[in-house]
Amino acid sequence: MNTIVDFAKFSISNFQQISTRFDSEFGVMWSIMQPEPRPCFNKACLDDLLLHHTYLQNTQGKIVFEGNIHQVNYLGS
Repeated sequence: MNTIVDFAKFSISNFQQISTRFDSEFGVMWSIMQPEPRPCFNKACLDDLLLHHTYLQNTQGKIVFEGNIHQVNYLGS
């Protein structure tokens, strides 16, 4: 059975303490932590990581990148 996923529902606009990058050649989703005010884990950074991972879980690892749907095969930090 095919399922239609409303990607807008899980859309991620801007994170406060991480940035993301997708490598479509290998299906690698990178999340780069940028915690402020100092380089350490903090609640905002962990919240952003949780939101990002929950998004990937809810979409079963499918993301829209450059107008096409791609499968995320690996997560890198």
